[in-house]
Amino acid sequence: MDALHGWPRRNARPRPGLPASFLLLIFCLTSAAGVTCAQTTPPDGTPDAGPPTPGADAARRRRESEAEIAALRQLLPDRPEARVTTVDGRVREGALIRESADGIELEVGGSNLLIPSSQIVEVENLPPLIDQYLERRASLEPGDLAARMSFATWLRNRRAFRLALREIKTILELDPMNPLAVAEERWLELQIKLGLADGDRPDGDQPEPEDAPDQSRPRRQLGFPLLTREEVNLLQVYEIDLNDPPRFIIPRDAIDSFFDAYRDHPLMPPTEIEREALKRAPRTKILELMFRMHAREFYSEVRVQEDPETFARFRGDVHRRWLMNACATTDCHGGAEAGRLYLSKDGLNRDEVVYTNFLILDKFELADGTPLINHNAPELSPLLQMGLPRDISHLPHPETPVARGRRPWREVFRDSDDRRFEEAVAWIKSLYTPRPEYPIAYTPPTPEGVMEAEAAAEPEPVER
Repeated sequence: MDALHGWPRRNARPRPGLPASFLLLIFCLTSAAGVTCAQTTPPDGTPDAGPPTPGADAARRRRESEAEIAALRQLLPDRPEARVTTVDGRVREGALIRESADGIELEVGGSNLLIPSSQIVEVENLPPLIDQYLERRASLEPGDLAARMSFATWLRNRRAFRLALREIKTILELDPMNPLAVAEERWLELQIKLGLADGDRPDGDQPEPEDAPDQSRPRRQLGFPLLTREEVNLLQVYEIDLNDPPRFIIPRDAIDSFFDAYRDHPLMPPTEIEREALKRAPRTKILELMFRMHAREFYSEVRVQEDPETFARFRGDVHRRWLMNACATTDCHGGAEAGRLYLSKDGLNRDEVVYTNFLILDKFELADGTPLINHNAPELSPLLQMGLPRDISHLPHPETPVARGRRPWREVFRDSDDRRFEEAVAWIKSLYTPRPEYPIAYTPPTPEGVMEAEAAAEPEPVER
């Protein structure tokens, strides 16, 4: 066990007796839509003279698997992966981007996540990605569509888009109307078309174009723009309840800069001794002072390490419980025919997705200018009223045409006494008031159906 940077570290134990070549052999024998396995017929087309011995047959299969492994390596990223356990019990795994005394940076679900060293309990080095792939693939049951979808998501999160697409197409062969698979197929095909699959990238020894984007910056998801980690952190700062704050840190150099910039503010202690004493006070006192002084240029210096209470409610009681299942599906506000309200569905629990969807809901207004969320009377919010049965709602959900293969609209809540309705009301009440203006320039994307309708509505130009 290695403790190079102060945390326990170990290597994941490989399963005994399962080398990559053997797993590939299982994969070839059991796959319906995987890689094309090498033929056992000799190159000259003549059949074998006789049945091979078991030893010779196994040796030949191992030799034939080498070419298939080489082909798979072209489709899988060649990067070390790690599994990190933190003090709150959460386990995250992904590509290891950077490791230092400050912490570990992983790429998780397409976004970079820095885990401070103070939060790390254990780090586990994962086996090579090709070994993980072959073992996962060999364990799939042919009819287990949920497991296959999970496997496709695992591949997509590692940018192995071509291999993920193979699994999605297998799902669609078994269930052609599966809405999640249909949407995933479109997204993956778009990424491959744009040349973003790992196998489409130039070799590492080739120079990057001069205008290549800075890979050290958080990436925005192509197809649906997501907030960056910095923007998520800023939303968290604005919604901190000082009476029940989440874990957060303010670096000492940021505190010094704040005190220097606001030295002459009436709320700042007048003497150096008092200011130095305040610098050693609990961080909630310093953050409260920032809020009272409206020192917004320093809000981004605050590093929030977990969801504030209001976002914990939104994540668990709204986003995970019903918003993603009932509103952000392909059939509703997560597909091409979403209408003006368009939500991201690329990851149920990813911070960037959760906070992006929150910001969309917070900023959204109906055609007549009515906000989707009513902070004065949360139970009358259109967001909630449109989830009630039409016959008891103050603002019924509009009638929606049902396309072939799509499910009709269904209410989210039984009535206003439904537990999910009450939890959503409690979440809205937990938001900070008066409502802040978040300094985030974000424009939600427009779904294809709306763009086509708007284009069709534009009048033809007349000759002048």
